[in-house]
Amino acid sequence: MMQDLETILEQRGGERRAALIAQDRRALEDLLADDLIHVHASGAVQNKGEFLTYALEVMRFVDIAQHEAAVRPAGDNGAIVSGAVTTSLMRRATGEQLTSRTFATQVWRRESGGLWRQVAYHATRLP
Repeated sequence: MMQDLETILEQRGGERRAALIAQDRRALEDLLADDLIHVHASGAVQNKGEFLTYALEVMRFVDIAQHEAAVRPAGDNGAIVSGAVTTSLMRRATGEQLTSRTFATQVWRRESGGLWRQVAYHATRLP
C-alpha cells in the first residue's frame, strides 16, 4: 500500500512540475484541487485561481527539482509529501531570473474516481 502511494504521488508530483514548466493550464486545473491553498516561501497565500494566474501570467517556471521527498499517509484519502525543492523561475515582466531553494510540504487528497489532487502547498525558504 505505501509503495503504491509513493509511486502514485511521485507520478502526480512529476505531472505537476511538468505542467508548471509547460504552462499547461488544463493539466494544472486537473492536478490542483478547487480548494487549493498555496503558500509561497515569501508568505504570500493564494487560492487555485490566484496561483494559476501567478504560474501562467506572472512567473515562468523554468525548472523544478524535487529532492528526496518523503510520503506519509494521512487517513484513507490523504497524504503528505515533504522535501527540499529547487525552483528556477523568471519574472515575465522584467525577465529577471530567480532560483528558490525551499522545503515544501504538500497535501494531496484522493477525490472521487481515485484521482489524487494537491489541496495544499507550503514552502519555506532554505538557508
